[in-house]
Amino acid sequence: MSLCRLALRHCAVRALTGQTIVGANVADSDFGALDLSVDGLIQTDRDRPFVLVYTDESSATEADMRSLRQNGHLDFVIEYGVASPMTEIDPETGEAVIAGVNIPATDANFEAALDLMDRQVMAVLSGADGWAELWRGLIDKVLKIERRRRASADEGMRIAARQTRITVEAKPDPVLGQALAAGSIWARFRAAVGGDPIEPMVLAMLGTAIPDWQTVVAGRGMTAGEARAAGFVPNGTILGTDLG
Repeated sequence: MSLCRLALRHCAVRALTGQTIVGANVADSDFGALDLSVDGLIQTDRDRPFVLVYTDESSATEADMRSLRQNGHLDFVIEYGVASPMTEIDPETGEAVIAGVNIPATDANFEAALDLMDRQVMAVLSGADGWAELWRGLIDKVLKIERRRRASADEGMRIAARQTRITVEAKPDPVLGQALAAGSIWARFRAAVGGDPIEPMVLAMLGTAIPDWQTVVAGRGMTAGEARAAGFVPNGTILGTDLG
């Protein structure tokens, strides 16, 4: 697992929760939120409008020697969904309205609700929230933004959904066990998840401390011979390739 992928998703969920019309209905990689039936129609088990984030395909074409830490071009995906069962009755008018939005549950308003979610999500991720700041810090550059519409209607259930796919140049993962420089994005993320349920996983992915020279060697994917020839290996140090 890539630490950067995990961090991007976690920071986005923390930034977005409670900051859009979906309230706390923001999830990380809940693939059941939008699914396809055997007939190929979109279906959902949610009862309120929702936002879902996940990381998809990535590709790294350039690396330092044999470094395996690169995340390269990565697709960060946000899905929004609203369906006809996600309604409530306006006590003043007696009319069915979209839950959390309070506008009539028409097809046009479903689409408008998606527009509003999209607008709010982009504003939050671009704004001053601390988690959004961390999210942006994990990205060197936004390369492309694509929006795709999904919709279906079956037996009275109407579903409208949208997928926003943001292709980014993501930062490489830190070397396992490397010292985190004060003020670096990884040091700040480590501090931010203190006491969080994902903290043990983050600590496991950061690893236990290793000497600086090992950080350089592992970060570049150097062989033992290359590391010795380059003068990185302290005298008297036995490497795994020296055994047996």
